[in-house]
Amino acid sequence: MKKKLDFWVFSRPTLKKLIMELKIAFFIIVTGVSSVFATPAYSQLTKVTLDMKNMSLEQVMDEREKQSEFYFIFNQKQIDDNRIADIQADNKLITDILPDLFNGTHVNYTVLDRKILLTTDPLKKSLSAIESGTILQQNRIVGTVTGKDGSPLPGVNVVITGTTQGMIT
Repeated sequence: MKKKLDFWVFSRPTLKKLIMELKIAFFIIVTGVSSVFATPAYSQLTKVTLDMKNMSLEQVMDEREKQSEFYFIFNQKQIDDNRIADIQADNKLITDILPDLFNGTHVNYTVLDRKILLTTDPLKKSLSAIESGTILQQNRIVGTVTGKDGSPLPGVNVVITGTTQGMIT
């Protein structure tokens, strides 16, 4: 059977050429897609220059945001942004500057492309909350709204106290 198939392909030169063109096209597509996924992140390319002495952490972060597209995400109750910091960096990556900036503090940080997350919580907990898309705990409430006589009421709008979210049942 295989010999008949080989004979059939090789006896038609246009079919052989088409198969070769498809192989080349497949190779080009695979290499093109793989190169797209191999591009480095913004944080791996952008270099920052800072020379700041006796400045508050807030001023340092503001200056860094002005120089680049990085912005900081943090809770002001957890992070003391009035802490005085000295930082000197000449054309360094952000991942090289952050260890010096937060040395000796309990602040954990991670760089997610253009966002810098600052937290006092362990990073695994913070990252899993970001990846799941929410930090708030969400509970599903199931029940039936009944009238005074005990019969279910159709089309009732339920609003949870303290929120504006409702559900029509």
